[in-house]
Amino acid sequence: MTAGTDVGQLGRLLRDAREAAGISQQELARRCGVCQGSLSGYERGTRVPRLEQVGRILAGLGRQLRLETEPLWADVDRAIDAAAALSLDERLGQLRVRPLELLAAIGDPPCVMAGLCAAALLGAPVPVAAMDLVLPTDDEVLERFTRWATRRGRRWSDRWRQYGFGPPDPREGSDALGYDCDCRRCGWPTTRSRPVSSIGCGSD
Repeated sequence: MTAGTDVGQLGRLLRDAREAAGISQQELARRCGVCQGSLSGYERGTRVPRLEQVGRILAGLGRQLRLETEPLWADVDRAIDAAAALSLDERLGQLRVRPLELLAAIGDPPCVMAGLCAAALLGAPVPVAAMDLVLPTDDEVLERFTRWATRRGRRWSDRWRQYGFGPPDPREGSDALGYDCDCRRCGWPTTRSRPVSSIGCGSD
């Protein structure tokens, strides 16, 4: 478990334990003496509980917390092993990554899928959380991508450090060389694009 995912994983652990016990947040909050609003925040990962609070919450479920260590990046190894056990269609379907649909929506001239998504398309057993796309700096292609991205998600803004404030056109904005689009509200992962002057396709 990495530092960036600790809070989210802990929230899922608390929520899963409560749901497995079949009780509501209100009932659990009453049992363990924690405000329901705080409990909701812990489960959603927007608030960070102290260890003693985690212990009280789990005690209200008849559970206890056990801490242990593991080798660094062991969670990455597990994710790769889990991905290796799935077929390519299963991996992309499970993660709702539809790169071929995206490429079809953009059309010609050709674009290039990059990063882990490209590796998965080539059969590598890697977990895919985002689509990385290299776009030619062709006005028509960028217009089609802009229309697709506007329907699917919200652009990341470097200035405001959140999604929803960046211009939809990847040619605009202070971060014009990169486009990080949060499409999760439509069931898609983050899509990152980078316009380049030309895209070469090797013959070997």
